[in-house]
Amino acid sequence: MYKLLVQFFFCIMIFSVANSQNGCAIFKPRFYDTVNNKFVLSRYQRDTKKWFKGDSTLIVEVPGVHILTDEFGKETFSTLVDKYIFIDLKNRLFYEYKSFSDTATLIAKYFQPDSVKGWTFNFWVYNPFNKLENTYPISDTVMNGVLYKRFAENKLLSDSVTKNDRSIYTYYLNCSEKNTFFTLFKKLTEVTGCPVLYTTWYWPDRNQTIASEIEHVSNRLTKKELKVFAAWEKNAREHPVQE
Repeated sequence: MYKLLVQFFFCIMIFSVANSQNGCAIFKPRFYDTVNNKFVLSRYQRDTKKWFKGDSTLIVEVPGVHILTDEFGKETFSTLVDKYIFIDLKNRLFYEYKSFSDTATLIAKYFQPDSVKGWTFNFWVYNPFNKLENTYPISDTVMNGVLYKRFAENKLLSDSVTKNDRSIYTYYLNCSEKNTFFTLFKKLTEVTGCPVLYTTWYWPDRNQTIASEIEHVSNRLTKKELKVFAAWEKNAREHPVQE
């Protein structure tokens, strides 16, 4: 039987820097496979694209999964893009579409405040789980020929679920890409002037690691992408969100 389509908003902070520019980035969530000794996508996840225009408009893919279980209990699934969201960052306005097209039909629109809802973070908010005052610099490193400055943060979560769960965040800052639209730790970027484009979260007691990466793949938009932005900007003007 078919199960409900599940949408994934990953626990990640991405925000717009005050630089006017266009382009595209890919968000890559990973976990460390200790058997094969490499970072891999976890079950049901996929990389997602995010397009930006100027310093205040954004289009993001919303990933989902379609799960099918047969009469013998065997499960098959496919990851997919469930919808696209056009975001007016300055006014916190959201417009949803089912396809990435200038002729796509608007299916939902709403206002969303600058707040955190559980473990699902908005794209522009300061992440309350990352504390700038608790970070400290560690040695630089080179990955794929790129020099990264690094900061670390030790965490100890203590409640009925985590039970004194120790973890270590490591933030990788690429100072050669100061103009990127995205960063994974807003406050740290504001202080250093460098975007955080890669992070790891390690639990030593469990020997588990997850990683997040923003790959800035383009400094411009294609004709098709510009056409989509123009159409969806027009729709936003003609169909304002009623508070």
